[in-house]
Amino acid sequence: MAKPDKKQLSGIDKINILQALSIGSEELQAVLNDIAGEELISGRKLVNDLVIEYLGSNEETRITSGELRKSWIPVPQYYNAQGCKETLEACKMENCYSTNPQCFNRKLSAQIISMLDYFEEKRQVLDG
Repeated sequence: MAKPDKKQLSGIDKINILQALSIGSEELQAVLNDIAGEELISGRKLVNDLVIEYLGSNEETRITSGELRKSWIPVPQYYNAQGCKETLEACKMENCYSTNPQCFNRKLSAQIISMLDYFEEKRQVLDG
Protein backbone atom coordinates (compact mmCIF):
# COMPACT_ATOMS: atom_id res chain seq x y z
CA MET A 1 0.00 0.00 0.00
CA ALA A 2 2.10 2.84 -1.27
CA LYS A 3 1.38 6.43 -0.40
CA PRO A 4 -0.18 8.21 -3.40
CA ASP A 5 2.02 10.41 -5.53
CA LYS A 6 1.66 14.03 -4.57
CA LYS A 7 0.08 15.15 -7.81
CA GLN A 8 -0.15 18.85 -8.22
CA LEU A 9 -3.46 20.61 -8.52
CA SER A 10 -4.30 22.01 -11.91
CA GLY A 11 -4.45 25.77 -12.21
CA ILE A 12 -8.22 25.67 -12.49
CA ASP A 13 -8.50 23.57 -9.33
CA LYS A 14 -6.36 26.11 -7.46
CA ILE A 15 -8.57 28.93 -8.70
CA ASN A 16 -11.71 27.00 -7.72
CA ILE A 17 -10.33 26.41 -4.22
CA LEU A 18 -9.39 30.06 -3.82
CA GLN A 19 -12.85 31.16 -4.92
CA ALA A 20 -14.51 28.66 -2.61
CA LEU A 21 -12.34 29.81 0.31
CA SER A 22 -13.74 33.29 -0.08
CA ILE A 23 -17.34 32.04 -0.18
CA GLY A 24 -17.57 29.32 2.47
CA SER A 25 -17.31 25.67 3.40
CA GLU A 26 -20.32 24.40 1.42
CA GLU A 27 -18.88 25.78 -1.79
CA LEU A 28 -15.45 24.44 -0.91
CA GLN A 29 -16.90 20.97 -0.30
CA ALA A 30 -18.45 21.05 -3.79
CA VAL A 31 -15.05 21.94 -5.28
CA LEU A 32 -13.29 19.22 -3.27
CA ASN A 33 -15.77 16.62 -4.51
CA ASP A 34 -14.49 17.26 -8.03
CA ILE A 35 -10.79 16.87 -7.19
CA ALA A 36 -9.06 13.50 -7.56
CA GLY A 37 -7.97 11.96 -4.26
CA GLU A 38 -4.24 12.25 -4.72
CA GLU A 39 -4.65 15.91 -5.66
CA LEU A 40 -6.38 16.51 -2.33
CA ILE A 41 -2.97 16.27 -0.65
CA SER A 42 -1.84 19.24 -2.75
CA GLY A 43 -5.14 20.99 -2.04
CA ARG A 44 -4.68 20.50 1.69
CA LYS A 45 -1.16 21.96 1.47
CA LEU A 46 -2.44 24.92 -0.55
CA VAL A 47 -5.15 25.71 1.99
CA ASN A 48 -2.72 25.16 4.88
CA ASP A 49 -0.19 27.56 3.35
CA LEU A 50 -2.80 30.20 2.52
CA VAL A 51 -4.33 30.14 6.00
CA ILE A 52 -0.92 30.32 7.70
CA GLU A 53 0.20 33.16 5.43
CA TYR A 54 -2.98 35.18 5.94
CA LEU A 55 -3.20 34.65 9.69
CA GLY A 56 0.54 35.17 10.04
CA SER A 57 0.13 38.77 8.97
CA ASN A 58 -1.17 39.61 12.44
CA GLU A 59 0.47 38.76 15.75
CA GLU A 60 -2.91 38.03 17.39
CA THR A 61 -3.74 35.28 14.90
CA ARG A 62 -0.29 33.94 13.92
CA ILE A 63 -0.19 30.13 13.96
CA THR A 64 1.97 27.23 12.86
CA SER A 65 1.02 24.27 10.68
CA GLY A 66 0.98 22.10 13.81
CA GLU A 67 -1.47 24.41 15.52
CA LEU A 68 -3.66 24.45 12.43
CA ARG A 69 -3.64 20.64 12.29
CA LYS A 70 -5.11 20.62 15.80
CA SER A 71 -8.35 21.84 14.18
CA TRP A 72 -8.61 18.50 12.34
CA ILE A 73 -10.62 15.60 13.69
CA PRO A 74 -8.02 13.38 15.37
CA VAL A 75 -7.12 10.48 13.07
CA PRO A 76 -8.05 7.76 15.61
CA GLN A 77 -11.47 9.35 16.08
CA TYR A 78 -12.01 9.63 12.31
CA TYR A 79 -10.73 6.07 11.78
CA ASN A 80 -13.03 4.56 14.42
CA ALA A 81 -16.05 6.38 13.03
CA GLN A 82 -15.41 4.93 9.55
CA GLY A 83 -15.33 1.27 10.58
CA CYS A 84 -12.45 0.86 8.13
CA LYS A 85 -10.78 -2.50 7.48
CA GLU A 86 -7.38 -0.87 7.03
CA THR A 87 -5.09 -0.41 10.00
CA LEU A 88 -5.05 2.78 12.04
CA GLU A 89 -1.42 3.19 10.98
CA ALA A 90 -2.47 3.15 7.30
CA CYS A 91 -4.96 5.93 8.07
CA LYS A 92 -2.35 7.98 9.91
CA MET A 93 0.22 7.54 7.14
CA GLU A 94 -2.38 8.05 4.38
CA ASN A 95 -1.41 4.76 2.78
CA CYS A 96 -5.01 3.78 2.08
CA TYR A 97 -5.78 5.76 -1.08
CA SER A 98 -5.57 2.78 -3.42
CA THR A 99 -7.64 0.46 -1.22
CA ASN A 100 -10.24 2.88 0.14
CA PRO A 101 -10.27 6.08 -1.95
CA GLN A 102 -13.69 7.28 -0.76
CA CYS A 103 -12.61 7.22 2.88
CA PHE A 104 -9.29 8.86 1.97
CA ASN A 105 -11.14 11.63 0.11
CA ARG A 106 -13.56 12.19 3.00
CA LYS A 107 -10.71 12.45 5.48
CA LEU A 108 -8.71 14.99 3.48
CA SER A 109 -11.83 16.97 2.56
CA ALA A 110 -12.80 17.13 6.25
CA GLN A 111 -9.31 18.36 7.13
CA ILE A 112 -9.49 21.08 4.48
CA ILE A 113 -12.95 22.17 5.62
CA SER A 114 -11.81 22.29 9.25
CA MET A 115 -8.93 24.58 8.25
CA LEU A 116 -11.40 26.86 6.50
CA ASP A 117 -13.63 26.91 9.58
CA TYR A 118 -10.61 27.71 11.76
CA PHE A 119 -9.61 30.45 9.33
CA GLU A 120 -13.09 31.98 9.41
CA GLU A 121 -13.07 32.01 13.20
CA LYS A 122 -9.67 33.70 13.37
CA ARG A 123 -10.42 36.08 10.50
CA GLN A 124 -13.22 37.56 12.61
CA VAL A 125 -10.52 38.59 15.11
CA LEU A 126 -8.71 40.43 12.33
CA ASP A 127 -11.87 42.03 10.96
CA GLY A 128 -12.69 43.40 14.37
